[in-house]
Amino acid sequence: MLSKDYFFCFRGSDVEISSDEIIEFLYTNHEMAVSDLRSIIMDFLANVPDSYEYRGELRVFYNPVFIDDSYILRIMNTDFRLNEVLYNEMIKSEMAALFVCTAGNIHSEMSTRYNDEGNYILSYIANLAGNIAVRNTALMIHSRFTEEAAKQGMKTTNYYCPGNCGWSIDEQEKVFMLVNGDFSGVKLSAENIMRPLKSLSGIIGIGENVFFRENTCELCGNENCIYRNKTAQR
Repeated sequence: MLSKDYFFCFRGSDVEISSDEIIEFLYTNHEMAVSDLRSIIMDFLANVPDSYEYRGELRVFYNPVFIDDSYILRIMNTDFRLNEVLYNEMIKSEMAALFVCTAGNIHSEMSTRYNDEGNYILSYIANLAGNIAVRNTALMIHSRFTEEAAKQGMKTTNYYCPGNCGWSIDEQEKVFMLVNGDFSGVKLSAENIMRPLKSLSGIIGIGENVFFRENTCELCGNENCIYRNKTAQR
């Protein structure tokens, strides 16, 4: 049987932020001349200490209830209103896991400082690095938890976050009703904004017959997403 609660703490050296990924992103989405930026990006990444901590927490819930006519997933008397696509991804789940994770404040603080200094490119790079860091933290949590589920003969779906795949960002409040974010240090404001900003919340389906997708972009109707086909969960 899977434990109810899992807590994760990764070091900066564990959460790889690839300079090549930042460069590819800048070139693909902004057609920036990146040859002169590589050394700047490498210097920036060197300023993030290897000892810096990235945290997350995950809670497992047994016997989720699926209500087909309204695409509702009920967990502990809390109704998560999914769209049809995400509902069908989750429907074979025998358990559901909710998680919260964060890259903390370091990237946002560096981005703000560079912006105040008028170094707008470095500010943007710091912001982008924070997005990559929190995504990689979520990927590591998913990977570690998938290993635990496999020991019990279970598989996992991809992780899905409010605001993605047509799932309303307002549902984030319900995640925090069931996972408080105390270990990771993440709080949800009255405006439904997570603090630190570089944080994610989400859901993972668990069961013998659930399906994992190498790339979830096919589930999303946002053809203009700048991250499209760049954020496959591996």
